[in-house]
Amino acid sequence: MTAFVWDEAQVGKKGIAGQSTAAWQARAFAIDSRRIEKGAMFVALQGRNHDGHAFLAQAQQKGARCAMVTHVPTDAPKNMAYFIVDDCVKTLRALAVSARQRSQAFVCAVTGSVGKTTGKEFIARALAVQGTAGVYSSQGNWNNALGVSLALAGLPEHASYGVFELGMNHAGEIRELSALVRPDMAVITRVSEAHSAHFNDVRDIARAKAEIFDGVDRSNGSVAVLCRDDDFYVLLRARAQEHGMRIVTFGRHKEADIRLDDYRQQGMVGQSTLSIENQTYRLSMAAVGEPYAMAACVALGVVYGCGLSLSKAVQALEGAPAYAGRGSRDRVTLPDGGHITVIDESYNASPLSMQLALDTLAQEKTEGRRIAVLGDMLELKEARDRHRQLGAHVASRDIDMVYVVGDAMQSLYDVLPSALRGGAFSEVGDLACVLCNDVRANDVIMVKGSAGMRMSLVCDALRALAGGS
Repeated sequence: MTAFVWDEAQVGKKGIAGQSTAAWQARAFAIDSRRIEKGAMFVALQGRNHDGHAFLAQAQQKGARCAMVTHVPTDAPKNMAYFIVDDCVKTLRALAVSARQRSQAFVCAVTGSVGKTTGKEFIARALAVQGTAGVYSSQGNWNNALGVSLALAGLPEHASYGVFELGMNHAGEIRELSALVRPDMAVITRVSEAHSAHFNDVRDIARAKAEIFDGVDRSNGSVAVLCRDDDFYVLLRARAQEHGMRIVTFGRHKEADIRLDDYRQQGMVGQSTLSIENQTYRLSMAAVGEPYAMAACVALGVVYGCGLSLSKAVQALEGAPAYAGRGSRDRVTLPDGGHITVIDESYNASPLSMQLALDTLAQEKTEGRRIAVLGDMLELKEARDRHRQLGAHVASRDIDMVYVVGDAMQSLYDVLPSALRGGAFSEVGDLACVLCNDVRANDVIMVKGSAGMRMSLVCDALRALAGGS
């Protein structure tokens, strides 16, 4: 792929309004001056609580050589090129539209209530080994209107594949993002009640996810990759077929095109047995947990739908890592000897993802205890009832101790057997202090909650035990 995706000459040819103070080239776009790759253009956004124009020097120190601005402050670095525009957000979107128009890439868009970021990463990994000119994918969870514009604007002109994640909190958002990305292939990982506070029911969430089909580019023979196990599979399939899309399915269902026949945890390895067109594939992954196995099925569904090499994709997925906050593991040596295992699921939480994470914990083989540390699941309708209902799932699994934080999680804690109750807290810092004193050698601790609960602080505290004396 090219060394840069935009320069001052190209934006002029595309009719994107703005004035350049000097020649510039941008390999990507970034809005966080603390996390910027070398050669990226820093986009100086103005918000209620911050102004990106105040961080131009920091962006330059991190590797930016140019910046998109609405004005050049008097204290701005003098040896930096500036692209001066009226509105950075609108200009970024215009770059995104133009990048998609000029691209010949086969574009895959991924949405779902759970597993979309991991699914996107696995899809990119499975496509990257297919002998093509290059695969481009959006960073992290850039899945809202601004994030998708940032990602799409950075699509290299000569990439063979593009993989983008689309997220939402309300109806209509996926439709707008899909119209921007114009995917050739649309993937829905799984529908559940994440963000249910903004919808009447889960069926409405399924309808909102199905908006991804509205922006599909039909010129290349579009494909929908769907979970055959999903409660709303029939609805999603019908919506895709209305758009003339070919259907590829994955899951444990006997009719799935990519069928997960068996999954087992063996120490720090996840072993999957898959059936695809009457052929058996065995997949051993360092990323442990059935959600990772299902993410691999998603990626293989994309490869299958594109008619590419499944064997190459399986081999590539064996090296896939567990991602931070999404099931990554740390073996922490305790000051007094022995070790604990920390399973970091702190990135986010919904009822379905909670159940899956608890199931993974319950399958751990250990001489110590299996400890669940749970924070509130935010943006849920009837939140206390949903947390209380999850308590039955916890109690039915092979879990030895539960610590909780948050008002809603208190409802779960109240229905647990007394032998499982490790402690209930209103502040995550208090929980972390108590837990760090309570852990013992060989314990396996799974930490999960919505991002707003800051459960990552618990993981940080547990990891810091390794530095104690």
